[in-house]
Amino acid sequence: MPIIIKYNVSLVMYGHEHVYERFYIQNRTLLCLGNGGSIMNMNINPQEGTQAVSIGPGFTKVTCDAIGITLTTYTPSMNIIDSIRLKKEGSAVVPETII
Repeated sequence: MPIIIKYNVSLVMYGHEHVYERFYIQNRTLLCLGNGGSIMNMNINPQEGTQAVSIGPGFTKVTCDAIGITLTTYTPSMNIIDSIRLKKEGSAVVPETII
């Protein structure tokens, strides 16, 4: 987190863990996009700030416009696992709504 705070990063997307998980910590959205394949992590321990979690396979669609970013995560059969709209506020993007 120190480097994220130092450079005022609002949205972090990363992988490696074999799970989908969305956090909101210290006014920042962190998105673990590790549910694209392979063996899923069955030992999920939601962290502080966890807002959504899924151990099944899926993918995330990112849509950007002048006002913000929409992140929608789907199962392979196109069911929505999680969706959130982040709006621009100054130099940051903050959660607007959870769909």
